[in-house]
Amino acid sequence: MAKIDMHTNNISGKVGDNVYYLRNGKQLMRRKPAPRKTEPSIPELKHRSKFAFITKFLLPLNSLFYETFRSDNMLPFNKALSVNYNHVIPESYPDWRVDFSKFRLGEGDIPGLANLTVNNLEAGQLQFNWNEKLHPRLSTRLDRIYIAIYNEDLNMWLTYLGSVYRKDGSFILDAEPFSGFPVHIYLGLISDFWGESSDSQYLGMVIINNIS
Repeated sequence: MAKIDMHTNNISGKVGDNVYYLRNGKQLMRRKPAPRKTEPSIPELKHRSKFAFITKFLLPLNSLFYETFRSDNMLPFNKALSVNYNHVIPESYPDWRVDFSKFRLGEGDIPGLANLTVNNLEAGQLQFNWNEKLHPRLSTRLDRIYIAIYNEDLNMWLTYLGSVYRKDGSFILDAEPFSGFPVHIYLGLISDFWGESSDSQYLGMVIINNIS
């Protein structure tokens, strides 16, 4: 059943074979698809399965994407989905896997960090270091740092987006929930000045020290 907004006269919902909806403030309509008469093909089933996998994989990062995949014509999550869909390994069907070396948690024109390294500390901590004296074009000392780590065994993400900046040169992340586990590590920057983000940087896999 369709609903009408009495203030704007916009319609949302189904009227007969037409479906009305709003996108970017515009009233749009599409035809309801006719019932399918044939069974889906194997490629269609693989596509559905792959799409469902990458959607579920990315959902825990949705709030981060509002900062790292800013777009004028797509929702941030849809942008992240579009960028990463082809980084799911085709040969891994039906137990889909991601090519973590190509995976992107952010995309943009802000330069990344120079001489970036990550090292294990004791008590489940990771230390990140970079050259804070290098400030290439389109960067500022107050570009904010974000970090995301993922463990395949736990199927869990840990993200950080706080008050650490390009100018700081180092940061210690509390990764205690992943102590003793290998994690994939990503880092990137967000510029509030430019309204942009950087391409995320993949730092590889590190086994986090156990807490003694």
